Amino acid sequence: MPGLARIINHAIVDVGYSNDVRMMCTADQPGSTQDLPKVDVALCIDPVSLRRFRAVLRHMCVGLLDAALQLRLVSSSLEADSLMLGSVQQVYYKEPAWPFRRRRVRRLLEALAVRPPNVVHGLCKRSFELADVIARHFDVHLVLHVVSPEDAEALRRSGGLQPGQVIAASQPLLETIVAGETIEASRVTLARPGVISGEGPTCFTKPGRVPTILCTNQLNPGSGVGRLLEALRLLRRRGYEFMVFLTGSGPMESGLRRTVQSYGLASVVTFAEPLGEATQIMAGADIFIRPSVERMLSVRTLQAMSSGMAVITVRGGAADAYLHKVTGLVCPDGMPTTLAAALERLLDDHAFARALATGAVQHIKKQHSVSAMCDALIQVYQELLLQDKTLPVQE
Repeated sequence: MPGLARIINHAIVDVGYSNDVRMMCTADQPGSTQDLPKVDVALCIDPVSLRRFRAVLRHMCVGLLDAALQLRLVSSSLEADSLMLGSVQQVYYKEPAWPFRRRRVRRLLEALAVRPPNVVHGLCKRSFELADVIARHFDVHLVLHVVSPEDAEALRRSGGLQPGQVIAASQPLLETIVAGETIEASRVTLARPGVISGEGPTCFTKPGRVPTILCTNQLNPGSGVGRLLEALRLLRRRGYEFMVFLTGSGPMESGLRRTVQSYGLASVVTFAEPLGEATQIMAGADIFIRPSVERMLSVRTLQAMSSGMAVITVRGGAADAYLHKVTGLVCPDGMPTTLAAALERLLDDHAFARALATGAVQHIKKQHSVSAMCDALIQVYQELLLQDKTLPVQE
């Protein structure tokens, strides 16, 4: 059938479970112990979230499969092929846009009906509505994943969304959700993004080498890259040597290239949009700088911390991993003089930079492990399904 959601099926393994059991009162066996319920998750991922969180999503898929969950990726982007792992089933659909919205949603639901999920997980606000439609259609549990204040605001403004559980990707986001007073605190779970951690600092390991600075911000208005270039001009005037790589892209690129020329930075600043993984770019860099407030959690900043770079960020936003003089330098603002001072501190004191990188790696291992992320998600899924098997005890 033309336009029908294309389903790529791989061999689906039987779901297995740990020996852990929970005491519950059920309709047929009051007071007995029951095996944990089988979990079949439909994970809805919009194209933007897929690009921004590809590394975390890949780790998430591996972790959930290791726990013997059944998992399907629901996406309108063929880039989801990069997450194809083992028994993951992928459901592709055309964006349910007007005037074909009803027809395309119906076809997606028909595709999923081959084996209905019992949990629907929507990542970021662009997937919330679709995840809600799927969950309502199959009368199953809805989980919504908040990774930015905009996601939390969308949740607050939407009176129709009634998730069984909300995942907050950081402590500030959790507090924002609870402050919105539309979701009870008991239905909000903290699950920080999981990334693979290195063993220690990698910055400034080669004496005499020209320091390398990396910025992955997109070249959009408000990205702070223009102010970063002003900071670099200040440092050059003070006699500092460095190489800078800007790996983002966007509508400001042509204007920023002209700025680089006019500031006399053409010999030290390179625009280099990456073709491979971000971690490959970070392997040889010393300093990672995020010259603007992060409105959405940045996986790349976490990867920079985990890979052993010295990190500079700006205070505020959705993240909780940036601790001043512990995991990096946290600037009070993104003004050029402030950014220049932070860069100057690291360029002058390599031992201090390496101490920050060490603290960052240790923090990532403790707070952003892949296993901790997956354990939190699995617990949410299982507890929602346990509700279906549990009857209230009459006093």
